[in-house]
Amino acid sequence: CDSAFSSLDAVIIETAASAKQKLGEELSPVVTLVPDMMIPMAVSAIRRSIINQAGFDIRDVNPLQRARNLLLPALFAHADHDEMVAPYHSVRLHEVYGGNS
Repeated sequence: CDSAFSSLDAVIIETAASAKQKLGEELSPVVTLVPDMMIPMAVSAIRRSIINQAGFDIRDVNPLQRARNLLLPALFAHADHDEMVAPYHSVRLHEVYGGNS
């Protein structure tokens, strides 16, 4: 495989959100110090930074789709009382994971 990731031995996927905008929408009620209208602007700034520095668009990343074909060992974990990323993200990833459980 000619992929930059072909030498990976394992992977940790942090969220099942198919679009970071959706994650931003989930975070906005939790981040009470930031007005709701600021969340989309912050996500947009992060997106531009990733495009410029890493050369890919986070809108094109779909962890659930990729996890189906993943055969590498993977760690699925979450905190029971995490207020930033809901536990269902790791549960959904584990449900579609293509490797051994």
